[in-house]
Amino acid sequence: MNDPVDDAQQATGVTAIECVLRIAIFLQAGGVAIQYLFDEFEVESSLFAVLLYEWEWSQAVAQRVDDLFFGCWLAAGTLIVLLPLAKSTFGPRTDPSSTSSGVWRAMRPLEWTLLAGLFTLQLIDTWATWHRGTGEQFNALVFWERAARWSLPLVLALLLPRGSAALSARRVQWAMWLARLAVAITFVAHGVKALDADGDFVDYLIAASSRLGGWWPPESIVHLWLKIIGVVDLGVAVLILLIRSRVVALYMALWALIAAWSRVVHSGTAADFEVIIRSGNYCLPLAVALYFHYFRADVTTGSSEGPTTSEDTTTEIVDAAANANDE
Repeated sequence: MNDPVDDAQQATGVTAIECVLRIAIFLQAGGVAIQYLFDEFEVESSLFAVLLYEWEWSQAVAQRVDDLFFGCWLAAGTLIVLLPLAKSTFGPRTDPSSTSSGVWRAMRPLEWTLLAGLFTLQLIDTWATWHRGTGEQFNALVFWERAARWSLPLVLALLLPRGSAALSARRVQWAMWLARLAVAITFVAHGVKALDADGDFVDYLIAASSRLGGWWPPESIVHLWLKIIGVVDLGVAVLILLIRSRVVALYMALWALIAAWSRVVHSGTAADFEVIIRSGNYCLPLAVALYFHYFRADVTTGSSEGPTTSEDTTTEIVDAAANANDE
């Protein structure tokens, strides 16, 4: 017999997952803003390079479009993290007769629009990076290694109620399957690059060993390390899809954070934005770990198998979340 599902526990889990996703989206927006708008030594974006060199726009126009592009990204990411505060101000979402509830419902289209815009901005930025890197080694993996980044708005969108309908546990389950797939794809892409001894990865390992351990390893040893890392990356990518394990999900979150921080070890604090931009790589598996913790089994079936289409056992959790907030 399956354990009963605790609605209050599910509501807490959804709130925690949503919080992690919103923070990750905001961090990404802040990271690109630091990199392309506010940094003292502003880096030339791939989009700017495409507009200027490929499409032969004037430098002034290309720069304006580039600034507008990343300015919109920062604004949308900031609003996504601030909107829950506005929702709290306007009261519980479950009282349809109240003016505050009407204002709350009016915010839903804004959230959907912002998430659609953020997803589009992510894809355009990824496309520009891919386009500029044509012919380079591993360029074909750009979309795949950024899967955890551009999927963030999609995962969060699945967790938002549609119209007056309450959010079902099955929707949460589908959102988390998308998150698991995106994390797995990102780890597969990085695992492939590690197995093929990507030059940047070699530099990061040498820098980490020499600066943190005081030892400059020979390149043959670094290549061996990368082989091991690549195999492990591919292994956990498979495991996150096959089993429900908080240990696996937390390992992936921790390793993604370490991998992002290796840029700072290699290049110094000037590369801090690299860690922030990659927030999706470690926040998305953290969200999966939270799902595994608060939803001890797939809530529509009580099993660890994939999502089902059963309507009869759908569990509504938004009302529980609202009640928990009211208390």
